[in-house]
Amino acid sequence: MSTSTAFDVAGRSREIAAYERGPNFRRRPLLTMLAGLLLAAVAAVLCALLARDIWYERSVPVDSGLFGVSLLFCFYVGGVFIFALGYELYDVPRALRFTIVLAILGLLALVFMIAALIALAVVKHGAAIAVSEKQRGQVLGALGYLGAGESDDGPAKAEPNPHFSMITCAHCERQFFPVPPDAICPWCDTPYLTTRTESSGIVP
Repeated sequence: MSTSTAFDVAGRSREIAAYERGPNFRRRPLLTMLAGLLLAAVAAVLCALLARDIWYERSVPVDSGLFGVSLLFCFYVGGVFIFALGYELYDVPRALRFTIVLAILGLLALVFMIAALIALAVVKHGAAIAVSEKQRGQVLGALGYLGAGESDDGPAKAEPNPHFSMITCAHCERQFFPVPPDAICPWCDTPYLTTRTESSGIVP
């Protein structure tokens, strides 16, 4: 039985080394600790990757993803208990108490990670929605400008325009529908007509 506290790493290291040199050949706390640490680390990494796919990438359904996260967390707790069993020199009650402490810390870390992933996903998908809405507004504006307009006699009828097509931005090299008067690129906010005028040397 160990006499030092669980957080006295130096004292516990000396006790583990003395235990390894003792007559208990069937028990090797160092190997037990390494096995538990490996299991807990693998489970924690897989749990973090699955949480990223659920709440950030949104490629895994939440219902089935939560089951996977819970199962991986159970493996994490099992690995922590194996580690604690070797760390506490096979004192089961002390190993259980140490496991509870590490499991609570792991659960808090998982909750904070999920909250951070949700916040990052909101920022990511919010920016994507803003860009798509801006692009859609540019397209609708172009269609409204080229297809129909208001006159004194009433709304004009839409007529097809065979010359209406996408153009390539000279700055970011992405295609978009030009909307007069400046044909601003929705990706980089560069006016297409101004860029063309400057590159050709034409002074308006």
